[in-house]
Amino acid sequence: MKRLLVLFSLVSLILGCSNENTGKGIKILNSKINQEMGTEVYIPQFEGLEVSLAYISYDTFGDPSSIVIQYSQNPGNILLEFIEHPNVKALYGPYDTDAIVIFSFDKKDKSIENVSGERIKVNGTEIVIQDSVDSHNFQTQMFMHEDNKYVIGYKLDALTEEEALRRTEEVISNLLN
Repeated sequence: MKRLLVLFSLVSLILGCSNENTGKGIKILNSKINQEMGTEVYIPQFEGLEVSLAYISYDTFGDPSSIVIQYSQNPGNILLEFIEHPNVKALYGPYDTDAIVIFSFDKKDKSIENVSGERIKVNGTEIVIQDSVDSHNFQTQMFMHEDNKYVIGYKLDALTEEEALRRTEEVISNLLN
């Protein structure tokens, strides 16, 4: 009987978490993030990708400073353990999978002026594009909106540079509307 109860609890946990990848689940996750951050945070949905990890970071005073959301294809099995750090709290996941897109929102880091990289403008918003210097074939695109910093990282093995920029443009468009 104990095994059945443990198995039922584990299946319920996994199924409950997988529901957060749907539109309703994203709304629930977004509500958790807004509550933790103390401000409205736009959480994008990326076509063909599901949330596989979401966590919040706090500054040394315990105030929320940033969130990170990892998106993946076919998230796989939930890992039963998240490596906790003193100033980090898991809000969702982690799932055992590779990230295709990593989205972050930072309300403490207020500038991209000193960031190196190619600079372009989309809908009046400056985007700084940086390619990874290591062999991971990753590109980050960062921009400021309403005094908050957004960084979106794309795995270029799964997306082209054009697709990555189109997705960033969609995020900016949704933020402006």
